[in-house]
Amino acid sequence: MSEQEAAVFARAARDIHPDDVRGNPGRYDKTLVAWAGVLRSYKVSKENDATVLRFDIEHRYFDWIEDSGLQRARYFLSPRGEGAIRAAWSMPLEAFESVSEQIHDGDMFVVYGYPADVRGQIVGLFPTEYVRLIQADLYTDRQLDYGRPDAAP
Repeated sequence: MSEQEAAVFARAARDIHPDDVRGNPGRYDKTLVAWAGVLRSYKVSKENDATVLRFDIEHRYFDWIEDSGLQRARYFLSPRGEGAIRAAWSMPLEAFESVSEQIHDGDMFVVYGYPADVRGQIVGLFPTEYVRLIQADLYTDRQLDYGRPDAAP
């Protein structure tokens, strides 16, 4: 975790999930949340003086532990989660060429943002304060099945 991410992580709520927001959208619009998920689609564009990454992820429960054991996977997501999340992340314009080379559908994303709206069942995190990409070979969602204590398996 970078210093920048660590600062955002320390302020972010990790016990608020997408279904909480769907149930009461206005309650959390000023609450910074941290959610993890699997990238389902993305688009990279140049806008003004920035590179903008717009993406959809499928939320997954995450225990926020990085496991540096003998196995290749360092992150263990649950196969369960609470549906679709949409967000956008602005980067320097120079990042435009490299972003598409580094990101792939199926990668893990950790997103820190504010749940601003709900459209259908998709929760939008706008603005987004930080995003971390974790390549698909560094996580698995096939070893641990967990979720909220009150969530059905």
